[in-house]
Amino acid sequence: MDLFRDILLEIEAQPAGKLIDEIKCPDKHSIEEVLGHLRLIEQAGLIDGQVQFFDGGAFVAIHGLSNEGHDLLDSIRGEAVWQKTKERVEEVGGSVALDTLKAIAGAVTAKLLGLGMLAER
Repeated sequence: MDLFRDILLEIEAQPAGKLIDEIKCPDKHSIEEVLGHLRLIEQAGLIDGQVQFFDGGAFVAIHGLSNEGHDLLDSIRGEAVWQKTKERVEEVGGSVALDTLKAIAGAVTAKLLGLGMLAER
């Protein structure tokens, strides 16, 4: 899950209007893992761009995050929210759908803000 968030943060950090054709690969992850996650991020509609695989390589052309990508990143940007969100995901087996991840992050944020009724939903 950290790689997913790291990629979104990396894309957001790029200058506006710059075509992104490579993503810095964190040392602990292979290029194949990064490209696989990028493909999932593209399929989820979180980026404005494309990731295409071909024999022997991949083509990456990203213009930035989509509105949905910005919204998701905003909900998991804070380190405290991210850590608690990951803990909650681990409690249910370590893997959840994107919508569930957003819901968990929203509940964690509400709880951290002291909005107890919202956090219980």
